[in-house]
Amino acid sequence: MENFLDAPSRPVRFFSHDPNGEETIAGGLYLTGYTRGYYGRTNGLPGRMAEYADRKGLIFTGPVYNTYLLDELSMADPEQYLLQVSASVSEVRRDPVKHIRHWTK
Repeated sequence: MENFLDAPSRPVRFFSHDPNGEETIAGGLYLTGYTRGYYGRTNGLPGRMAEYADRKGLIFTGPVYNTYLLDELSMADPEQYLLQVSASVSEVRRDPVKHIRHWTK
């Protein structure tokens, strides 16, 4: 996630879905966000995802997958390309005592 926050338009490596099923994204919990625009334009998505994760008690634990669901093969207007970003996350355990209401008379 650090690489994605620092340079969202320059992925560390490229990932492609193999139609034969030999390369897959590992199962687990993912935070997923979407944005429209030309390649490399993330419109603040990395920051929004980081803020959301912080608010919801999530920590980033693995790779970030950038997948263009709509690109030049399916869209004439580059501003309508659709990017899906999925980042592996885990939930931070919260202290249950902090969420208990103490009633007084």
